Amino acid sequence: MVAMEQYYMVAVYLLQGGLFLAITLGLLHHVLRNYTGKVENVKAKPVDKYFNTYYRYSRFQGATPKTDYIIVFDVGGKTKRFQVSPFVYDSIQKGENGALKYKGSRFIEFE
Repeated sequence: MVAMEQYYMVAVYLLQGGLFLAITLGLLHHVLRNYTGKVENVKAKPVDKYFNTYYRYSRFQGATPKTDYIIVFDVGGKTKRFQVSPFVYDSIQKGENGALKYKGSRFIEFE
């Protein structure tokens, strides 16, 4: 019976270690791709833009609204989505051609 409990504990530790490793590697990949990768500069056209408003709950502030502004670009037949600021969202119109500059999944600018 003791051996079975030891196997169980080893399995739990291995599962926890694997989960920790997977999360750590995923975060590291995200940071490296978005902050140390090369800047891409491509021809693109905004094909859609939308926003999502939702509420974030805090024990101290209660429910506060938050809005994410999303612009979808057509880049050589593929679509890329970027979360942008409200000012960028208002300044970019659907259908206008231009040069999109981004790094990983981070929007830099559209001219």
